[in-house]
Amino acid sequence: MKYIFKEIGRHISIYFKFVKNCLIKLMIYRTNFFMSMAVEVAFLFTKLLYVLVVYNAGSTIKGFTPDDILLYSGTFIIMSGIHVSLFFFNFSMIQQYIREGTLDMFITKPVSLQFMVTLRNVDIATAIPNILAGIICTVIGWQKAHIPVTAVNLLGYIGFLFTGIILAYCVTLIPELLCFWTINGSAVHELSDSLWNINSMPMQIYKKWMRNIGTFLFPILLISNNSFLFVVGKLDKRAILWGITAPVFCIILVRLVWKKAIRSYSSASS
Repeated sequence: MKYIFKEIGRHISIYFKFVKNCLIKLMIYRTNFFMSMAVEVAFLFTKLLYVLVVYNAGSTIKGFTPDDILLYSGTFIIMSGIHVSLFFFNFSMIQQYIREGTLDMFITKPVSLQFMVTLRNVDIATAIPNILAGIICTVIGWQKAHIPVTAVNLLGYIGFLFTGIILAYCVTLIPELLCFWTINGSAVHELSDSLWNINSMPMQIYKKWMRNIGTFLFPILLISNNSFLFVVGKLDKRAILWGITAPVFCIILVRLVWKKAIRSYSSASS
C-alpha cells in the first residue's frame, strides 16, 4: 500500500512537470497561444449562439425550463473545455505515436506508459475561454432557476464534475485505442469526437433505450448530466450510486483494454 501511494505521488509530481513544460512552451510561442485562443473563442461563440436561441425560444424541453437548459449548457461547456484541454489532443496523437515509432521511446521511460501517452500535453489556450464561459452560464442559470446554494448542492455538483472528468477520459479513450488494430485511425478519432456531442443536451431528450446505453453500457451521458440533474433534484439514489461507481468500472475497463492494445503493438522499427 505504501508503494502504491508513493507511485501515485510520483506520477502527480510528474504531471505537474508536464503542465509546467506546456506553460513554458506557451510563453515561448505566445502567438500560437493567442491564435489558438482566438480560434476557440470563435467555436465557443457558435455554441453560445445555439444556447441563446434555445434560451430565447422560452420553450420547456422534457420538463426543463430555459433556465435549466442554460445551467446544463454551462456545465457542458465547462466539461468540453476540460476535455479538449486535457484529453482531446493527447488521444488524437496516439495514432501518430504508433505510426512514427514514438511509442517505442515512451516504453523505455520509467513511468506508466498509459500515463505518459494520454496525459503529457495540456492545452491551456482552449481551456480558458470554455471554462470561463461555462462558469458564467452555470452561475446565471443556477440563479435564475432559483436553485438553493447549499453545501450539499455545491459538493454534489463539483463531485459529479470530477466523476465526469474521469468518465470523459475513459469513454473517449476506448474508441481511440482501436487504432492499435487499424491501419488508418482517423475514422476512429472522428467517431470519438462525434460521441462527445451527444452530451450537448440533457439526456432526457433521447429515447429510453438510448439513455440506457449511454448510462449503463457506455456511460457517456453521465459526463455532463449527473452534475446538472443532481442540483435540479432529478437524480435518484440509484442514479447517484451508479454515478459514483461507474467511473471505477470504467477505469478498470480502460486499463484492461490498454494492456491488450499494448500487447498487440508491433514496434515501428521491427
